[in-house]
Amino acid sequence: MNSTREQQRAIKILAIGTLTDQVSGTSVNLSSLVENLGRRADVEFTFVNTALRGGGALGGLERTLRTFWSVFREARRADVVTFHMNEPQKGVPIWLLARLWRKPFLVRWFGGVDYRSHGSALRRAAAKFMLRRADVNLIQTKRLVRESLEDGSACSLWFSNSRPLPAPLPDAPGDVCRRFMFAGHVKPTKGIHELIEAGECPWSASISS
Repeated sequence: MNSTREQQRAIKILAIGTLTDQVSGTSVNLSSLVENLGRRADVEFTFVNTALRGGGALGGLERTLRTFWSVFREARRADVVTFHMNEPQKGVPIWLLARLWRKPFLVRWFGGVDYRSHGSALRRAAAKFMLRRADVNLIQTKRLVRESLEDGSACSLWFSNSRPLPAPLPDAPGDVCRRFMFAGHVKPTKGIHELIEAGECPWSASISS
């Protein structure tokens, strides 16, 4: 009887991240996650938004303390604590709360910024600390997955950014798409060459920056 109840009980997930009105890959994918998990019947989902805007230094301090208290309270109730950020080293205080309540801690690393070379020595050290302490790291690029495992991560998995299309795309002539539009930073790490290869025809890419 107890095992049946345990199987039927919705898993309680606490997610912490920053959502603002600013359009970016991070905000679009995080808002999609919040939306989708909020609709699921098998998940009891709580999201704590860490966005701090306006109000000066005093207002910022007040919102920081309020946010920290929300995380402290919700982490106790959760089955798993998750942190979603393009700068995961900022999650060290949240990792401490997860450990305080003995909850599994998952970090989703947005972006492909190399934590080994980006930022100050303190920032790089904090990023490696997070890698080694998190129970699971979900990382956007396969290169960073390899590097994180080399640096002592217990579990790092490739988790690319993607989201479901709102409706099926209409069939293109011959069932092959020949025209692509790319909007973003024009550089190899964004997959420009792979996009050209995907066209499967001898056309020249028109790139404007």
